[in-house]
Amino acid sequence: MLFRSIKLNNIFFHNQGNSGCDATVQFVRLGNVINLANAMTVPTKTTLTVLAKEMSTYLEEGDYITVRASANSFLTVFVSYDQLS
Repeated sequence: MLFRSIKLNNIFFHNQGNSGCDATVQFVRLGNVINLANAMTVPTKTTLTVLAKEMSTYLEEGDYITVRASANSFLTVFVSYDQLS
């Protein structure tokens, strides 16, 4: 069985709208949910750093992240990662 993991380097939100929006990022491992960002407000025309390369984390097989934004928002999410084997 080939085991793979992913090194998450960066997670950014950018708000291109005209009002603040809320962003949530969750890390899920074996059914356990860890909030990396929970309803954090991203002010208009700004970028929120949720995860920076200096504090990278690893996703193992079966792990995943979820990303949510408040309704009718103009958030863009950027995720940078390295796939490891």
